[in-house]
Amino acid sequence: MGQILIFLLFFSGNSFAATVLFDEVCTAKSDYTYCIYKAKQGNNKNIAYYFHGRGGRPESWGQDKDFSLAIQHYWLKNKIKPPVVISVSFGKEWLLAPKLSSPQSGLYEKFKISVIPEVESKLFKPEKRIVFGKSMGGLNALIAGLTADGFF
Repeated sequence: MGQILIFLLFFSGNSFAATVLFDEVCTAKSDYTYCIYKAKQGNNKNIAYYFHGRGGRPESWGQDKDFSLAIQHYWLKNKIKPPVVISVSFGKEWLLAPKLSSPQSGLYEKFKISVIPEVESKLFKPEKRIVFGKSMGGLNALIAGLTADGFF
């Protein structure tokens, strides 16, 4: 059975000056977009799938002044090689719901059956898959983690 880690960040006006430098390559499909972020100083053998918040874009990884910068600061401070980060988006508002009767449902299957194999065919088979997100993306990460027993 997989493990679920809930990571909460609390801020008190801190700013994180140190960041990880990434090379970014984005790919737009008809119904989703993803960006691959590889750290210039090297990555570990894991892939982290990131979901943006409501109104965000896949290019938002590393651009906000709190969430992603805090994670990058943690990696730097603890001398951790970051995973390859894949920022995935199905639009400005979306829910990674399994296929039900609603025409808006089924994005979970599309993510697992289409997006992940496509991305990993361009990279490598990861030792671990990590899923995380901010705001709406955090809910989507929770849905993915709870739906895909042991996959993430």
